[in-house]
Amino acid sequence: MNILFYFICEISPTGGGVERVASFQYQELTRRGYHILTVHGKELGSSDTIPDQHLLPVPERLDAKENIAYIRDFVRRENVCLAFNFAAILNKSSLCLVEACRVERVPIVSVLHNTLESALWNFPLVKKLMEQDFWKPMFRRLLGMAHRIPFYKGGRYLHDFAAATVVLAPCYVDEYRRIIGRTENVFPIRNPLPMSADETVDWNGKENVALFVGRLEQQKSVDKLIRIWSKLDMPGWKLLIVGSGSQENNLRLLARELGVEGSVSFEGHQNPLPYYRRSKLFCMTSIYEGYPMTLIECQAFGVVPVLYDSFLAACDIVRTGENGLLVPAFREQDYVQGLRDLMSDNGRLRQIGERCCKEAEKYSVDGIMEQWVEVIERYRIRN
Repeated sequence: MNILFYFICEISPTGGGVERVASFQYQELTRRGYHILTVHGKELGSSDTIPDQHLLPVPERLDAKENIAYIRDFVRRENVCLAFNFAAILNKSSLCLVEACRVERVPIVSVLHNTLESALWNFPLVKKLMEQDFWKPMFRRLLGMAHRIPFYKGGRYLHDFAAATVVLAPCYVDEYRRIIGRTENVFPIRNPLPMSADETVDWNGKENVALFVGRLEQQKSVDKLIRIWSKLDMPGWKLLIVGSGSQENNLRLLARELGVEGSVSFEGHQNPLPYYRRSKLFCMTSIYEGYPMTLIECQAFGVVPVLYDSFLAACDIVRTGENGLLVPAFREQDYVQGLRDLMSDNGRLRQIGERCCKEAEKYSVDGIMEQWVEVIERYRIRN
């Protein structure tokens, strides 16, 4: 039974959160007897990628007619019974798949691995205004209007030519209804935990370390975290930044300007597991997210997350005082005080960390993958 994964870039298990989840889904579905093929538009040059990946003939222009023809031929030749559109959040980037599968009558499942509002944050002026609650309703209405314009071929178009849509959590079903104006055949499926945590956390082996794991890009707003760190004044604590990206040099300069280069360490792109094991706190200051894997991963290792309530799923993942600390969006002083309080109370940190380990159990692989299998069996072509 051949299933197609359509992705913007080739899939690597050492990539970002979305890539890690897709790699894990590939492994688990293969183990269950499905044959997964992928088509993508950008090569990463990574040596660690999943097999059966195919590059589009015109990767620099994904909506090219040549790409549509390529996918049409591909799904016929490989007898594909279902296609997963992992690029559905980027409308134009997945038009080649939609047009090809529409003609060949191959059902599509659109997979939204981020908030639909992510498009708004790509514009500097809108980004600045979106950080203020007053402007959000207006921009959300405008986004909804854009997605429903027929010639735009936005979210409404993708929905109408998909058999089903998968979003990251129940809260994103409400967002989908508000922006796209549809709720039929929309399924919330949380990300599974794609790594094995230790059966027992070595609490004595943890250090006074606050951790960030992720891409060093504007979306993650690590500059906000470094500014917060500069106001903490907690001797003996260290901030480890694991990841790389276009903002790294600017962030290093900022740490130097604020005089915290001695307590902030840039670790580069690394396997995060050893860092989860040694850290007590996990810090996130993103301006938006979908359902960040790092928040699930850190809890599996008893690392207490502290984050801004800046995206819908934040309160689905973290409940203040139970399994972390949720700070009102972009209220810097509240974040500083919340971190300081946790750093000053090791006993409380451990209690919350123990609850984090139990919380991570709800992301069990078997339960979540069964939901994906149900979607496949419901919508695939039956030969």
